[in-house]
Amino acid sequence: MDETFKKRTGCTDRGKDYEHLYLSHLILKLLTDSTVKDFHLSSNDENFGIFDDVVVEIEYINGEKQIYAVQLKHVNKGKTLTKNGLAEKRGNFSISKYFEEWTKLRPSPVAIRFILFTNLKFDVPDGERIKLANHNFEVSTIESRQELMLGSHEHGRCYQFTSPDKYKEFFGQFYLYSNQSNVDKLKNDTKTKLLQMFNCEEEGFDKYLQFVTEWSLIEGKKDKLSKCLISRAIAVRLLGPYMRSWSFSGDQVGDNLNVLRKAMSQFQVTLFGKAVEEKVRTIWKDAKSKLEINYCNRIGRRYQMLSKHAQAVDDLNDEESTRLLWLMGLCPLPLVVNETVEKVIDACQDDKFVVIGALSEERENVFRKLSDLDERTRINISKRFQCSLQGRDTVTLDYLVKENCKILQIVTTNELVQMTESSAATSSTWTLSTEPTTPL
Repeated sequence: MDETFKKRTGCTDRGKDYEHLYLSHLILKLLTDSTVKDFHLSSNDENFGIFDDVVVEIEYINGEKQIYAVQLKHVNKGKTLTKNGLAEKRGNFSISKYFEEWTKLRPSPVAIRFILFTNLKFDVPDGERIKLANHNFEVSTIESRQELMLGSHEHGRCYQFTSPDKYKEFFGQFYLYSNQSNVDKLKNDTKTKLLQMFNCEEEGFDKYLQFVTEWSLIEGKKDKLSKCLISRAIAVRLLGPYMRSWSFSGDQVGDNLNVLRKAMSQFQVTLFGKAVEEKVRTIWKDAKSKLEINYCNRIGRRYQMLSKHAQAVDDLNDEESTRLLWLMGLCPLPLVVNETVEKVIDACQDDKFVVIGALSEERENVFRKLSDLDERTRINISKRFQCSLQGRDTVTLDYLVKENCKILQIVTTNELVQMTESSAATSSTWTLSTEPTTPL
């Protein structure tokens, strides 16, 4: 799939509220559909002619791919779509007009389903015949099953049309979605879905809708919205109250800290306790040196997260730098545990997080204690990391493990981060226990 597209020139603001809400609603459906592996979404895409309002390219888990090109037609007043509206030569619902526009898009290297989408009511029986005004043939209606992710109303209707063999290619790809949600219902349903997905405040919905709106209004060439991009965009908007910044400095990073960072990179989530939060925030203290200002501005524009163009890396505060480093995949995002945090982690499966606190439930791909590590990493850390127990001589973790295998369960990330400061870090309160501890 192409990851960028060019917005069609000459677009007006007419009907944009409905378009932005439909985009926002569709995105949430795509994110929660377990059959969808990835998607790329564009709007007012110049490659799709009159069907350019919303274009979504979907790759399914089973390997299948499908493109839907949607033309949105929202009418504020409660009118009904008539057969005459579909039969006329021109007009918002003219089948003839859409057929003529479709011929300009042929041939297409991939299968595309073209959808005329409206909130107007259209209820006719199967076999209802419609004589197209400027063609010498009729079509007949067949009620079909609407794709649940595309429809916006639980009682929405989907129609296809039978036709002479000469026109079967078009009518095999053309669908009419009617009886769909109006602006008010679509906004309310989208807000409700976002709040349920992430257990966030209503302000989170406003920020999400603003991101989609501003993305849609960008002129020229721009990124399509992929599963990864939109998940991250939602994350940085919802996680503000729970986000922590890395404490950047010019201090040198020791070998043990590099070893711990490498171990953490093997997991989606690394847990630490509140007692070591300040120490944890120094784990990536040197990461700001990896930032390059032109790339920072590019990522900032993509995610709409920089208030102004930055002239130099030093112009970025710690919060901005922390977010940029995460969006670039250069280090994890540090967070304080919360239900919203856990739901965002679920949505961002390919991203890394450092979480202060205990998760509400057990999950895979989490680093809490020494026993979570693979054998090679565990042995490397055990031979390098040292500690002193209750004033005794300094020993390696490897020595302690050989003395008592329960050490693998007892040593948590809390102890490990304290052992990175020097080769002989001490932990005077740390005692051997028969019960494993967790970083709280």
